[in-house]
Amino acid sequence: MASCGQLDRALPLDAVLGALTALLRRLGPEVTAGLLGADAAILAPLLGPLPGPRPPPVLADSALGPAVLYAAVTRVLGRVADRGPLVVVIDDAHLAGPTLPDWVRFVRREGLAAVMIAAVRPGEAEPLPATALIHLDVLGRAAAAEMVGPARVDELYERSRGHPLFLAELAQQAAGAPLPASLVESVSARCDELGTAGAMLRTAAVIGQELDIDLLAAVLGRGVVDLLDDAEMAAAKTLLADEDGTFRFRHELVRDALAASATAGRAALLHRQAGRVLSQRPASDPVLVAHHARLGGDLLLASRALRDAAARAAERFDHAAAEALLDDALRLHPDPEGWLARARVRTRRGRYREALQDAELAAAAGPAALEAAAWASYFDRRFTQAAQFADDGALAAADPAARARCLAAGGRTHHAAGDLARAELMLSEAFSLAEGADRVTAAAWLGVLRAHQSRMAEAHSLLRPAARGQVGVEHTSATLHSLLFTGHAYALAGHPALALDALDRYTVEVERRQVPRFAGRAVNFAGWVLRNLGAWQEALDHHHEALEVSLRQGTAEVTIAALEDLAEQCLDIGDADGADSRLAEARALLHGDLVFGWRLELKHLLVSGRLALARGQAEPALAAASELESRATALGVPRYVSVARLLGHRASRALGLPVELSAVAADLDLLDSCVAIEAWWWTGDVAADFASASWLDRAMERAGQLARNAGSHADGLRSAAEQRAGGWGDAVG
Repeated sequence: MASCGQLDRALPLDAVLGALTALLRRLGPEVTAGLLGADAAILAPLLGPLPGPRPPPVLADSALGPAVLYAAVTRVLGRVADRGPLVVVIDDAHLAGPTLPDWVRFVRREGLAAVMIAAVRPGEAEPLPATALIHLDVLGRAAAAEMVGPARVDELYERSRGHPLFLAELAQQAAGAPLPASLVESVSARCDELGTAGAMLRTAAVIGQELDIDLLAAVLGRGVVDLLDDAEMAAAKTLLADEDGTFRFRHELVRDALAASATAGRAALLHRQAGRVLSQRPASDPVLVAHHARLGGDLLLASRALRDAAARAAERFDHAAAEALLDDALRLHPDPEGWLARARVRTRRGRYREALQDAELAAAAGPAALEAAAWASYFDRRFTQAAQFADDGALAAADPAARARCLAAGGRTHHAAGDLARAELMLSEAFSLAEGADRVTAAAWLGVLRAHQSRMAEAHSLLRPAARGQVGVEHTSATLHSLLFTGHAYALAGHPALALDALDRYTVEVERRQVPRFAGRAVNFAGWVLRNLGAWQEALDHHHEALEVSLRQGTAEVTIAALEDLAEQCLDIGDADGADSRLAEARALLHGDLVFGWRLELKHLLVSGRLALARGQAEPALAAASELESRATALGVPRYVSVARLLGHRASRALGLPVELSAVAADLDLLDSCVAIEAWWWTGDVAADFASASWLDRAMERAGQLARNAGSHADGLRSAAEQRAGGWGDAVG
């Protein structure tokens, strides 16, 4: 059962997570581990306070939203439901804020096998997506008689008008005694009868609904045992309820009635003291600290607590709630730490220009502000500016960890922009300086670079930790990129079955982590792998799916990649006009700062050169090959250097220009170390153009070698290779 309070709207699903925590504690650690399963990485930090300071947010992951939390909680509840019938009860759900209705809608879409009951006050919040409504009105006379007995029902029902709480309160009065005119009068009179316990109750009523005995002892300067005695006396008089050793006011209206008696000055003093005492506790709820500090006039403490609350909201992937809390904090006390925190949150929300403004206001925060500005610029696709901020941050950083984070931001930016040499220097240093999760993340970005450099063994070594999920969910971007480029590296190394497995794991993780912005990338990569295994229809389906997803999500890089792969597939089936059309669509999008746009440019140039050669336009093909080789060499990308040279040899042969066969053979040799998955058909095409039976034999050997690593696609590859060998053989003669 989850019970929401006035402060719960600030932290997403706080009441639900609290109830889940209580359930898991009752079930014990072994059962808890099974119920959390793979979602422990997401939920474990949220189910209890973490010791020590929080690490700085990871701005390289801007794609995570509340659905990550919704999905994890729902999956765990699904496992609970597998153990037996599950009923989720949420009291005072109207106090929970907009996150609860969002989660309930998510639960309904996912089809959780559970009954959910929510108690709400009509008109006080966004309606929940309920399947049925039960309206609870005031009590009728018959129900009132069951509560107070037929002898007193007429008198008490008339005074209470059927209000259950007031009726119960009136029933506490002795028969024949004058009845109080209101609930406040009744509660206040009974409190006065308790002496010191009554004074304690009035103080506790100002502080909150639930009695924190240790907090009251610190605020009142009284002994804990004495206060416990007072609480037990008040519970005996039904002013408090004792729930498993925790005392709380029997009803919010009872607390309100007692709190109303405090003067404004006394209430402010009590709140101020409560806020300061709570702020010294390591596990205190920062929203509660901020609430007391604000009401007590301690605006600096309130602002700091709101920043802590925003950090918790961000940990739950509700960046809108985090930004609202930071807006509030900055209104109370503007300072560099608040602006920096909001810059990071706004970056995660995609509000990059506003994030950059905050980062500039936070300049006094030093390298951390420059790193935040770098990421805001990076995601806004302004790579030159991002690199400048990252470079400046790395230069200014005295702390190795701060320098490593700036270097990682700069290295990733330079890699995305096409300066691979600079990226290599920065990422290598970031990897050597970083520790813990930052080191795993830096290794991942360096591993992606190694994959682009066709240094597959190094790539696998660097990508493996993040691909295994050895960093938290906040490092989702690193994990997904590691899986994606693990697949890419396996394909380049000639291990297509392992490549497809890694790409499938990527797609599963995108769904599990609810990050649709990453959707389509592995699907398109898998299409490329499948096409090189001769599974042309399956590959075509993958490319079309990736294109559809990318258009829906607005990810230009995936759209361009899918269009280029569709163009290449058109070439494979002899549809030159189709290839031309797809290339034109891709070219129209190839502008501005794109992540790895340089790779998309190289691919476009390669397919354009192949298309020209297929149309008998050998001179444009040779020009494209020459440009491709020059650009790929400058970038340090052997995968495109090797095929550019082979395209150039084929174009030169078509033009009747002299070609050194030893150079062709040497470039064919490069394929195994640069792009082994394509080696068989490149070798076959070259064999056909040069009428070389030995190269044709080598093409079939390469196809056979690839088939041995192709898993269930082995037979399809062998069949496709035999089919293409017929055409090559005719050309060889």
